Amino acid sequence: PDPSTVVFAPNTHEFVVRVLASLPARRVPRVLTTDAEFHSLTRQLARLEEEGLVAVTRVPTVPHATLGERLAEAARAGFDLVWVSEVFFSSGFVLDGLEEVVTACGEAVVVIDGYHSFMARPVDLSRLAGRVFYTAGGYKYAMAGEGCCFLHCPP
Repeated sequence: PDPSTVVFAPNTHEFVVRVLASLPARRVPRVLTTDAEFHSLTRQLARLEEEGLVAVTRVPTVPHATLGERLAEAARAGFDLVWVSEVFFSSGFVLDGLEEVVTACGEAVVVIDGYHSFMARPVDLSRLAGRVFYTAGGYKYAMAGEGCCFLHCPP
């Protein structure tokens, strides 16, 4: 709801790096995500995991009907970062229950990846704007061309 909370970058990978760099440095950060996130996050987490620099828990997206509940349950275990897509690129599945998932995240940094929902379907996350990061880009559905990604940053 406030355009002053939006920052830009040439790709979502840059936002992945920025968010990961903000996590605790004195211990291995705990990350909760799904098994169907887009490549910018998946590849970076896999590489950091190889080096023991992050501990990642991946919740299977299938069965889709219970994903929101399973994410919320997993989030209650306590994580430093929870990163989840609103619409999954691999299936087109729309994650319902984002508010419940975010509530279950406690003090974790929460990022909602809207890359495959922005300009493809109605998106109104204004009730979560004070709590979550939201990232998307203009390449696909907004048809703004390459090099135009944004991140909403909560206070």
